[in-house]
Amino acid sequence: MEIVAYSRPAVVAYQDLLRLHLGERASSLVGTIEERQRDGRTYLYERFGIGTEMMSRYLAKTNRSCVHA
Repeated sequence: MEIVAYSRPAVVAYQDLLRLHLGERASSLVGTIEERQRDGRTYLYERFGIGTEMMSRYLAKTNRSCVHA
């Protein structure tokens, strides 16, 4: 596998776009956040009600060291 090195401005631009994208997704939350464990990994889901049914929407895979109580 070839290792690709990106320029510093490219990395910073990517990080800024990712932060904005994740912030935009977080601002559209209508329910509550729940963690689900599967195969030793933690995933975040939004849980919300539509009519009489409860729905879940996948948000992200998380690193446990980054999740704060």
